[in-house]
Amino acid sequence: MKRKKIVFSIILLSLGFSSLSADLIYKNRDTLLQLVKLNSVSLKDVDSIYKQDREIVMEAVKRRGDFLEYADESLKHDPELVKIALRSGYGLQYASEEMRKNRGVVRGVILQNPESLRYADISLRKDKRFLSPLIQQRVELIKYIDFSLQLDREFMLKLSKNKPYFLNFIDSELKKDPSFIRSVIEETGYGLEYATKEQQSDRDLVLTAIKKNRNAIMYADGSLQKDRAILVEYWVGNAGYRSTYASYSRFPDDREIVLDIVKKRGSALANANKKLKKDREVVLEAVKQDGLALQYADYSLRTDPEILMIALKSRGYGLEYADANLTKDREFVSSVLKLNSHALQYADRSLRADKEIVFDALKGVYSGEIFKYADRSLKKDREFIFKLIKNGKMVWPYIDCSLKEDMSFLASLIKETGYGLQYADRNLTSDRELVLSAVKLNPSALLYADSSLRRDKNITLEALNDHSNGVYYSDYSTSYYSPYGSSFSYFDIDESLKNDKEFLLALVKQSAKFFPFLDDKFKRDRDILSVVLKEGYGMKYADKNITKDRDFVLSIVKKRGDVLQYVDEELKKDREIVLEAVGNMGDYLYYYPQQNSYNLEYADQSLKEDREFLLSVIKKNPNTLDYIYNNLLGDRAFISAVLKETWRGLKYADANTTKDKELMIKFIKQNRESFSYADDSLKKDRSFLLEAIRVNPYILDEIDPSLQDDELKALAKEIIKSRRDGCKEVNVTSHCVYE
Repeated sequence: MKRKKIVFSIILLSLGFSSLSADLIYKNRDTLLQLVKLNSVSLKDVDSIYKQDREIVMEAVKRRGDFLEYADESLKHDPELVKIALRSGYGLQYASEEMRKNRGVVRGVILQNPESLRYADISLRKDKRFLSPLIQQRVELIKYIDFSLQLDREFMLKLSKNKPYFLNFIDSELKKDPSFIRSVIEETGYGLEYATKEQQSDRDLVLTAIKKNRNAIMYADGSLQKDRAILVEYWVGNAGYRSTYASYSRFPDDREIVLDIVKKRGSALANANKKLKKDREVVLEAVKQDGLALQYADYSLRTDPEILMIALKSRGYGLEYADANLTKDREFVSSVLKLNSHALQYADRSLRADKEIVFDALKGVYSGEIFKYADRSLKKDREFIFKLIKNGKMVWPYIDCSLKEDMSFLASLIKETGYGLQYADRNLTSDRELVLSAVKLNPSALLYADSSLRRDKNITLEALNDHSNGVYYSDYSTSYYSPYGSSFSYFDIDESLKNDKEFLLALVKQSAKFFPFLDDKFKRDRDILSVVLKEGYGMKYADKNITKDRDFVLSIVKKRGDVLQYVDEELKKDREIVLEAVGNMGDYLYYYPQQNSYNLEYADQSLKEDREFLLSVIKKNPNTLDYIYNNLLGDRAFISAVLKETWRGLKYADANTTKDKELMIKFIKQNRESFSYADDSLKKDRSFLLEAIRVNPYILDEIDPSLQDDELKALAKEIIKSRRDGCKEVNVTSHCVYE
């Protein structure tokens, strides 16, 4: 108890309370509730009587799902509290058996907190099909799957193909299995550290490993660390950079080995000795592989016409070593600049004064840094500089000083482009008309205006308005982005305006999307609520008459489905309202299209168990399937009905369905993800694979690499090409039949 009081005292003293006040407030429920809402107090440290207070516990769990652990036993299994905790990946141990068996619930929880898998139903912890895609996202889940799966060699080997470092999480018994480790090494290149000495001395195995994972050389037998073929593969995979490892850390001096390396990795020339950097054949091969390797060659070879031309044509590098006639060749220099804009500095002065050449060079870079290489005549050219800045090229730091000091030029630039207020004097930054013009073109210009204008309501509203002239609005951050890389958001508004009701009312009238950022006292304001409710905001603060108004609620859920959580309980039983809510997620729909399905959580339980209604919901939004909390997912008839609407039902289908060739081909044609649910026997069936590629060539990446032969690859490539070229069909010989 004493420790808890100390904790509270520190918090409250930091807020300006006296030590006596802190002691008294500790016993005050309302104050404690406010502290919990501010996330200033851990539920772990409060008195046991408050751990029985449902409202306090709910507020704590909303902020941190793991706080449910510290609630009184009487509340730990409260369905509503559990659901809140589950959203942040905690509380599965307190969930009902039905929820612990629900794939959608468990999937969402364990992806946030892998350790929660230990509390899922045993049927899910043994379900390979359910676990495989999740482990690909969170490999640490391996530690919490059923022990029988941890020892399943075939399952673990399959996982290793996409997540080689999974070996850190598997059972120690498997790590001691030589045949398993060999299979992993052959598949991924990882695991040589767990291999037997005999395997670490196996040249073919080590070579295979190094081709896929260069660091495998660390665990190879010492004699193999000097092997020519192994050294070549190591240095090719090492991108030519020096290693810190023992016998193979020194780049080879052997000419033939270096030749083999640079043919595969030209940049490895960087680590060759001086003698080899002067070797024309070595340098030529390196530059053929990568034109940028020219920078590592001896200076005497950088001007070699053949070598230089290869470097220039492949990577645009080396113009500084070129003949004067080449640097004057407009067409040639233009082609080089498309590959390397920085080559402008080595072009002839006549071309550096060419507006078209310089403008095209700047197209290839985000910043305006290249402009520093332009001729001085262009740096004084007002019209050209205007054009560049209008196109979002920040060339201001590189223009002539005479223009930087010319306030009349800067005023014209600000008025024309919206850019440059940050370089202006106070006369310009306090010019209301000029600042307003700038803000209309570039909202972030307000950041550099005089403080008196930053408090101007009309100018601030303009900065937060939705423009169509190159300024983009983001629902996610409520910011407007300019073509100059900066933005102006609600958080940049002057503090005095954030407490000005008149301004805030005008702001939400302009866009209700700013409502969530307002202070709580304004969120409850009737005038502001009357504006934003029409757009689906503020329902949490609305009075009961509004939350019971069916027609109003129906119109709102069509805009923002998540408001379903705040409507009257009777309306949560309304089929039409819930169906609309599931199909709409308001502002978040664009960024998180799968989340609208979560709105089913807010529906009445009677609808969640209504077979006919759930099918209509799934038809409208297939993602909802993952949020059904009942035994229907194990009902074959229900899943069969689901499969008529969407391929997503495959994740709950029985083996007979996933073994049905014709049915699986139908689903694969609809979506490549369907292939992952096909039975393993089908995934090894060549005739099935050929037909699957014919209907969806993009599934090639999903097929076991050992089965991806040249015929399958050629067929997939031809079909993809034929679709792009618009041919009529692909015939039985895998060739395109054109109309």
